[in-house]
Amino acid sequence: MLEARTTLLGGRGMRKPEVIIPSIGSGAATCTAAVTVSAGGLLAPLFLVVEGEAKGLAFAKITVDGKTTSVPLAARLNDSAMVVRRTPAGCDKGIFDVWCAHFAAFATAYYPGESKLLSLDGAKVHLSATGLLTLLRANVHVVAEPTKHSHLLQPLDNKHAFGRFEPSVHGAVRGRASSCVARGAAFTCVDMVECVKVAADNAFTPTALVSAFSAVGM
Repeated sequence: MLEARTTLLGGRGMRKPEVIIPSIGSGAATCTAAVTVSAGGLLAPLFLVVEGEAKGLAFAKITVDGKTTSVPLAARLNDSAMVVRRTPAGCDKGIFDVWCAHFAAFATAYYPGESKLLSLDGAKVHLSATGLLTLLRANVHVVAEPTKHSHLLQPLDNKHAFGRFEPSVHGAVRGRASSCVARGAAFTCVDMVECVKVAADNAFTPTALVSAFSAVGM
């Protein structure tokens, strides 16, 4: 909105031009991204939760050359990514169960015969028996970090990971919002998802992820 307020329009001779603010209302009020990485520098398929009624995988309508089509939001992310809808766009035990199945499928395919160790913070939503059993069946063993200590132990919570990701998201959103204002278009759910993709690619490089795990001794 601040970008839009720089556009002043008015007729010749008008002493107090009106401020014209284009409609750039977001189709996704909020977005939660679940990012999972390995000490070897591997970024697992992204899992996003966006605002909306929960009906399976998330789709969005886009209009190109006057034609409106429905596209899966996951197609805007990395391979095997998943985007689901929930209001509000956060995580509960039901969403966690879906994420567990999503991650278990990836872990089984990538490391079929090996035991996997997954480190999570101690959030209550991570205490779903259904989700934890799904992970265990995939030979994924979960370690819950002590309450209020994840910032010391969790690899992502440092300057090499989320310290790079959050500024990158903000920059991508600002740039896309400015483009939307210039075109008089809405900043939609598709734009938000694509901004997350750009930020993840910029921040979670193999070198940065190795540094993130090294910083906490993992």
